[in-house]
Amino acid sequence: MQDDAEASASTKRALWVGDVYESPAVDRCCGLMNGVVPIGEMFVGFVRGMRANEAGELTFDQHLGHLRNVTSWHIGADGYAYALTLEGQLHRVLLAESTAE
Repeated sequence: MQDDAEASASTKRALWVGDVYESPAVDRCCGLMNGVVPIGEMFVGFVRGMRANEAGELTFDQHLGHLRNVTSWHIGADGYAYALTLEGQLHRVLLAESTAE
């Protein structure tokens, strides 16, 4: 939560995990997101990306953006990530800033 200026404290908690970004046919992230698992907190709204190596060691852990009430997160055939929210809104996800290996 400390990396997300838009996040606010909440007594409710619900974590979600999205599809791993695995070399889609159209790579909108230029390979930087390969193997990254998006995770977030539904009520607070933070979205982070994490990647681990074969030994299970965390090699990437970065704030990706802010979106509250996410119920589903999938990678589309067009290479974009899409998030569905509790309100029924579909968002095409754009990263907050560039990521680094």
